[in-house]
Amino acid sequence: MTLKKYITELIRYYLPSISLAINNKKFGMKKIVIILGLFSVLLLNCRKTENEKLYLNIISAEWYTKSMTFNNNLFCEVHLKIKGTSNAGLLSIAINGDGLIGCKELRCDSTNIFNEDVLICFVPERDSTKGIFGTILTAYSSKNKPSISVCEAVGSGDTLSKELESPFLICK
Repeated sequence: MTLKKYITELIRYYLPSISLAINNKKFGMKKIVIILGLFSVLLLNCRKTENEKLYLNIISAEWYTKSMTFNNNLFCEVHLKIKGTSNAGLLSIAINGDGLIGCKELRCDSTNIFNEDVLICFVPERDSTKGIFGTILTAYSSKNKPSISVCEAVGSGDTLSKELESPFLICK
């Protein structure tokens, strides 16, 4: 249980008793001021830790391509090796393939570092696939999912996004 939830439960439990005691004149004003002062200090401390500024830093981003064969059809895969840091509740990166759009969750370790090789897109290879590819990396402050979302890796709360663009790539 988080500190904020704990304090909220304490207030819910004790506030009716305190207000009853105030109405019955069992508490002196000094005691009431002290109790309310303690609750306000605890609540302010909760807000400070909860309002930590969301950050998303990219340390490295390396784009590359590779070819693959599936049912005698040649496809080009565009990959992104990405490393960075974030304190997000959830990190999501946009992916697509042959017309399908989605996203994938990136996981941070205990030191808030993420380091993954992500298949950003795959396309049928006609003659040669070449071009500039892109994606969006989004940090969400909360892992709580909204009721309507495009894909599984969507959070809520504050967001911070970074657009990533590849150099000119040729599928090999």
